[in-house]
Amino acid sequence: KESSGINAEWPLRPGEKVSFENNEQILDLLLTRPTGLLHLLDEESRLARATDTTLLHKLKVTWQNHAHLKFSPRADNFTITHYAGNVTYECQGMLERNRDNLSKDVIGCLSGSCDPHVTEVFCGVVSSTGTMKYSTSGFAKGTLSRKKTQKRKKYRLRLCVDTTAYRVSCPS
Repeated sequence: KESSGINAEWPLRPGEKVSFENNEQILDLLLTRPTGLLHLLDEESRLARATDTTLLHKLKVTWQNHAHLKFSPRADNFTITHYAGNVTYECQGMLERNRDNLSKDVIGCLSGSCDPHVTEVFCGVVSSTGTMKYSTSGFAKGTLSRKKTQKRKKYRLRLCVDTTAYRVSCPS
């Protein structure tokens, strides 16, 4: 259908070709490593001193001449021309939203998992930039006694049961 960017009459006859707009330039803009927009966003999210302004500056320096990307005269947004039209992205708060850390209650619950792989991941410490620093001792490596391990599991299970659940919704 035309609204989805594909022009074709239905039903198609055998051997008939479907015409569509080539989105390769836009996909490269978004996904190419190490200069794609999503890669640059992840890279900036890991830096402690990064701000939305430094992210926007890095995007401008890297992609200022791209045919499908336009930077607004306003300092805090940019527009990508997708196949379906222009989409404007606001940079304000973009790094914080990209970090999207788990709550301490969820991390506490998962770190008490009976699955050693899950425990290993969630026994690390989350830094201020949202990256994980894994522990080299303690519960994840099995250096605690069996009695202490069981006590911790009971505590974490109680924490999971006693934790207040919150409704999470995504705007459409």
